[in-house]
Amino acid sequence: MSQTDKDILYQESQGVTQWWIWFMFFIVCFAVLYKLISSFLEISRNNDWSKLIVLSIPFIILILVISLLVNMRLKTVISTHEIAWCYTPFFKKNKRIAFTEMSKISVIEYRPLAEFLGWGIRFNASTSAYTVKGNNGILIEFDSKRNILIGTQQAELVEEVLKKINLQGDEAI
Repeated sequence: MSQTDKDILYQESQGVTQWWIWFMFFIVCFAVLYKLISSFLEISRNNDWSKLIVLSIPFIILILVISLLVNMRLKTVISTHEIAWCYTPFFKKNKRIAFTEMSKISVIEYRPLAEFLGWGIRFNASTSAYTVKGNNGILIEFDSKRNILIGTQQAELVEEVLKKINLQGDEAI
C-alpha cells in the first residue's frame, strides 16, 4: 500500500485461523495419506506403478489447498483520503477507493451464511464481499455501482477511525 505512514490511520491483516478448518483439513489429509501409503505398499508388491500417479493426485490437490489457506490474507488500510485492500493470493494489486467516490461508508454486522453463503470473495445481488471470518464488515456504498463489503475483526476501532475523519454518523458523506 503506497500511502505514507503519516496518512495511514488504520491497518488490519486477517488470515485463516479458524481451528475447525485446520482440523478438517488435517483429518482429510490423514485419510488421503493413509490411503496413498497403503496403496503404495500394494502397488510395490504388484509392480503396477502407473496407479501411483493417479492415487497421488488427491494428495497433491490437498497440499495446494492447504498452501492457499496458509497464504490467504485480507489486508485493509484506511488512510486520510482512501480505503485500500488486497486479498492475497487472489489480487496482485491493491484495490483502492477514494472517500470522494463513495456515497456512504459504515461498519455493519452482517450474516455471512445467509447473505453471501459464507466467507471469502463472494457476491450477492448488490454487493461484492471480501471476507475471511466473522460477521463485521466495512460497507462501502455507491450511487451507481456495486457496493463493497470488506470484512473486519476490529469493528469498534474502524468506527472510531471513520468518525475521526468525519465519515460516519449524521454528518457522513
